[in-house]
Amino acid sequence: MSDALLRRLAAAIFFVTLTLLALHQLHAYDIWWQIAAGDWIASNGWPQSDPFSYGFPGGEWIEPRWLFCLAVAFLYKSFGASALILFKIALLIGTFVVLAAGVRAKSIGALLAGGSLSLLTMQERFVVRPELVSFLALAIVLLVWERSRDSGANRWPYLLLPLQLIWCNSHTLWILGPVSWLILLVGESIQNRKIIKRDFVIALLLPLVALLNPWTIEGALNPLRLFMQLGDQHSLGQTIHEFQSPFSATFFDFNLRTFAYLMTIALSALSWWRNREKLSIGSLLLWGAFLFLSFRAQRNVALFGLVAGWVTALNLDRCCDGGDRRRFERPIIATLLLGLTGWALLVVSGSFYEPLGSTKRFGLGLSDRYPLQAVQVARRDAPDARIFHTLGDGGYVLYEGGDGSAYVDGRLEVYDPDELQLALAATTDGDVLQRELSRSGATRVLVALKPAHQPMLEELERDAGWSPIFHSSWHVLYARRDRIPATVQLIDWNTTQLQAPDAAGDLRLGALYIAVDAWAAAEAAYRRVLERAPSNRLARGYLALIEYARGESTTITRDDLEAHLVVARAARAAGNGSVAIDSYRRAIELGAATPTTEFSLVRLLLTEARYAEADALLDELATDHPENVERINLAAISAIRQLQPERAIPLLKESLAIEPNQPAIREILQKL
Repeated sequence: MSDALLRRLAAAIFFVTLTLLALHQLHAYDIWWQIAAGDWIASNGWPQSDPFSYGFPGGEWIEPRWLFCLAVAFLYKSFGASALILFKIALLIGTFVVLAAGVRAKSIGALLAGGSLSLLTMQERFVVRPELVSFLALAIVLLVWERSRDSGANRWPYLLLPLQLIWCNSHTLWILGPVSWLILLVGESIQNRKIIKRDFVIALLLPLVALLNPWTIEGALNPLRLFMQLGDQHSLGQTIHEFQSPFSATFFDFNLRTFAYLMTIALSALSWWRNREKLSIGSLLLWGAFLFLSFRAQRNVALFGLVAGWVTALNLDRCCDGGDRRRFERPIIATLLLGLTGWALLVVSGSFYEPLGSTKRFGLGLSDRYPLQAVQVARRDAPDARIFHTLGDGGYVLYEGGDGSAYVDGRLEVYDPDELQLALAATTDGDVLQRELSRSGATRVLVALKPAHQPMLEELERDAGWSPIFHSSWHVLYARRDRIPATVQLIDWNTTQLQAPDAAGDLRLGALYIAVDAWAAAEAAYRRVLERAPSNRLARGYLALIEYARGESTTITRDDLEAHLVVARAARAAGNGSVAIDSYRRAIELGAATPTTEFSLVRLLLTEARYAEADALLDELATDHPENVERINLAAISAIRQLQPERAIPLLKESLAIEPNQPAIREILQKL
């Protein structure tokens, strides 16, 4: 095979693989509020205050992605969801074409190696998001840098000025343009001991161009606010996964994502060592800067992958002379092409995403993860009903309902950090959920079936004022109604209709069954997961916890808060009181010191006739919850079971004074 034919074959297979990796159903949560924002801006002009949220109304709304929002709104309204997917593919192909043009490698093997490395690291972020613009714009900056080094008198650097104007009105990460350019210039000045004044002038002009946005200085300062939110130390970094470091406990796990990231670091670093005699200080500094950004937040790993692939291709191309190139290039190309071809076949067959636990599905159209049916049901008999929902579902609720329809959504700049913390806490703490439902006046609750949202299901199941009115493999919808089937019955009926189509669906059903204490059904769902995906660690983990709770194993496989709460509830249902008590105590030690958990522990202690321990815990709870009716009633029950009516009667009277509408308590008091 001639070199020219080999180059064409390599390029064809690479870009086919890229296209297939990007060809999956629309599934980004934020796309809906971005479409809604584009529609709103087209009709009303640039926003100043938020019109969409009823949960935290009137926040300042600076939308630095307004150009992208206009584009996706036009495409979706004119051509549908598939047009957005094709738009994404076009931007990604453009990004890699520009990268290849910037490298201008003599070795197709070097180019293919660098591109494959970028592809492996970036593919997880191949979604319709504004960062697609940043991928392409950053690739253009690297292209301009390489072309401008060919001749100091060329006009390539002036291209950065109009690029910056588009970038700063399309995505918050426009700051990467001037910073990357400046880093490369500083590195070259150190290495060559010369300064090209024109390029430094452009570096100074680029941030000034960023002022050309509808909000001028405030709009230009958005990247600084975003950077301050990254990492585990900030409140958002502690709760939103993509803001967390890839090495944080909640993110780091040895899977394809971790493997790709670590391999990209290692191989790109190795390329620097291989090209150590000809290395570019500017490129090395840029690689280090993006490596640092990727350490700060896992959402930046794809950006690092782009830069790492670029420097790897440059280094491999420059370190090999003609003899080395001819000797090693063909075996390298053959290996990479086989790998890319196999990867493409896995994607097309559907065997790539599901084992990873990804919600992506190959093809065009909309993912079924969106709450289209649930929101339709919620609005059917109450068009103006306020729907309480998680942050991820807020985008679609906002899109469907318009002004004043969303509790909270993915426009993080609109909300104060404390407001976002409160909204996130409502999905993990039953008491916070009840307070927010009361404050916001919501009459519908849309619960996404994810393990993190199980506390919402548990709280709504305990509260007789809420009943389920719709269930799918992704969501349960609750309403303030009476005479509606219990959730377990509803789940049973829906499951026979839905028969979760894949392992991911059974994982969600398993989480729902756990939330409503349907342990046999949960176990069956997780076993179905293992039949389809034998290596699924989440299903194996939950099965191991259920077996431990029943006393079928003697060691617990995980020592974290969620695991102990699952074991405690499963053991309680199985009548294994001692294991349940130990797990509740451990969960409280690990941070689950909420009234719900602590009162559950008290009930178990009373059931096991461990009255002294129950009374001691109730005394501790009296300090933080002096007027909590449930605590007072539990203390009275403890006294009654210990044949101490003289202690129980004042407690029952105190409880009725706080909440008179307790017929069962009033009846107990009359008997005493």
